[in-house]
Amino acid sequence: MKRLLPLLCSCIAFYPLHAQISITSADMPVVNDTLRYSIANPVTSTINIADSGTNKTWNYSGLVPRVQAVDTYKTASSVNITYAVTIPSGSYGYKVGDSLPGLSGSGLLVTISDIYTFFEIKTGPSRYIADAFAAKVNSFPTPAKYTTPDVWYYFPLTYPHAQDSSNYVLNVSVPGLGNLKQKGYRKTRVDSWGTITTPYFHSPVSCIRVRSEIHEIDSITVTLLGTTIGFQRNFVDYKWLANGEH
Repeated sequence: MKRLLPLLCSCIAFYPLHAQISITSADMPVVNDTLRYSIANPVTSTINIADSGTNKTWNYSGLVPRVQAVDTYKTASSVNITYAVTIPSGSYGYKVGDSLPGLSGSGLLVTISDIYTFFEIKTGPSRYIADAFAAKVNSFPTPAKYTTPDVWYYFPLTYPHAQDSSNYVLNVSVPGLGNLKQKGYRKTRVDSWGTITTPYFHSPVSCIRVRSEIHEIDSITVTLLGTTIGFQRNFVDYKWLANGEH
């Protein structure tokens, strides 16, 4: 027993210990951060969304990407100098889409491309919000601030974290065309903590999992035609957040 005890102590000392972490505003992206992402196929065969709770082990190292790309968090002025007139200088964002889903085949002579969402870190309370939008509408640069910001996170994020909920509204007026409106409701909670392994994180990394349920209606009004068309979007986002990764 005397010989085994030092060996046991050594094993404890060198075994990687993982405990619950806390995510704060310091873990959010900043200007010029890069966002590397992959789209894996098929996702459903390896990810069990129901696997939630405490001290979980998520091993997604077997995911094989079929598409990979890099985005950069940019200020509004670096995307298009005209955006800086409307969007706060403290905001920064990245391209979230090439075009607006649902417009194809709608019959409207409207194209919405190069879509950006801009974010800010706010205090009192500490939170991370989407506060501005920008896109090319019929090739015309069109920025807009959220009338009611979309709050992604309230800090600190730890498990268990009481469910946060917030409404958001975005109105985009396009001269000579009409109006774009986005109205939604977001419910967010930390539903798990543990470690995650991915093709990027080869060794288990401590993380928390954040579940966001989003109910949203996007609508477009074309003044000339007197027509309004809406697209309902209901979806759930899961994000595994780690310290220092932005």
